[in-house]
Amino acid sequence: MKIVLAGAVSLFGHEEIMRQALLSGFEIKFYDAPFMKKYWHSDFPVVFADAVDENDGVVVPLTEYWISWCIENQERCRISRKALEASRSKSKLYSFLGKFRVPELFASVEEARAYVHNGGSVVIKPEGLLSSYGVEIVDQKNISMMEEFIRQTQSIRNKVVRIMNIPACPAIITEKIHGVEYSADCFVNAGNFFVVRVCRKKTVIINNKPCALVVQVVPSSKKICKCLENWCNELFEKDDISFAQFDFIQDSSEKDFVPIDFASRIGGGMKELFSEFENVYANAFSHKEIISPDSKNFPAMVNYLPVVNGYVMNDNYNLLEGKQFVFKNKGDFVNKNPGSVMSRVACVILRHPEEFTDEEMESFLIGEEFIAEK
Repeated sequence: MKIVLAGAVSLFGHEEIMRQALLSGFEIKFYDAPFMKKYWHSDFPVVFADAVDENDGVVVPLTEYWISWCIENQERCRISRKALEASRSKSKLYSFLGKFRVPELFASVEEARAYVHNGGSVVIKPEGLLSSYGVEIVDQKNISMMEEFIRQTQSIRNKVVRIMNIPACPAIITEKIHGVEYSADCFVNAGNFFVVRVCRKKTVIINNKPCALVVQVVPSSKKICKCLENWCNELFEKDDISFAQFDFIQDSSEKDFVPIDFASRIGGGMKELFSEFENVYANAFSHKEIISPDSKNFPAMVNYLPVVNGYVMNDNYNLLEGKQFVFKNKGDFVNKNPGSVMSRVACVILRHPEEFTDEEMESFLIGEEFIAEK
């Protein structure tokens, strides 16, 4: 079967992916958008084009740009309309998965305000954007800002909105699920289902936004795998072929896994982590587990995030030992609104046996010692 992996610059180890796919009966060609060519530093053949040649196969999107392309050219991919709609609408995602526990969606600001006054927390988020763009956490301490947060969320007009081809960006308000946050990539292929990777996140709230300080690969338990498979069965049809990325939370009672976000692509911001360990995207075709349940040291990515606006005056960030990536050097401007991986000042890839302590997590926040606040 011929398939096109569209969004090739987001991958690594293309030769291994092609080899494993061929062993599984897939003939692969790699594509990406022309504006991504400047990020490509390899001799491996990638087609940079705005559209995919019909003779090259079924399109499997890897990025938001190519999801938008598939929405406009659905006959060129094998992804259900339901999965594509859920990739652009969180309220539709929650509706499609309504037989499972999903976050409560508030019908009005007044309803959400009453929930907060009764001790709860809510999340204001854009209906269709990814990651933490425009996301605000509201509790009793900042409830007076609720309307302003909604206004800010609805006024987002950035490059991501254009790439995702969203004409309007309404805000929705949901309950905040308290618990342990995870993300996962899955691969569905004509009724077959495989969990590519599962990561546990350690998040903190910075300027009212949830931000991932640590992303750590963990074994995919039977319960997690079953939840992911059930969600995919609701979103995809039996002949579909697609990656599926979920963000979800195991609630504080440890009873339920609750999906909070989804897209029919691979997870973003993981390239540094997985390029240092196994090629999980090649494993998607070979159905090889990335990490065994009896592993003692889990691959982890530690993100160093700014908590003030300003210019870097000292880029000696006291990073942990491991493979270090520095993204912001002396003189660079940083934004204290780090809801995207693009806002990281640095990251470190390492193996770590346990969860990080609160003290360690505090050291991953970059403030006035390193940044001249503006």
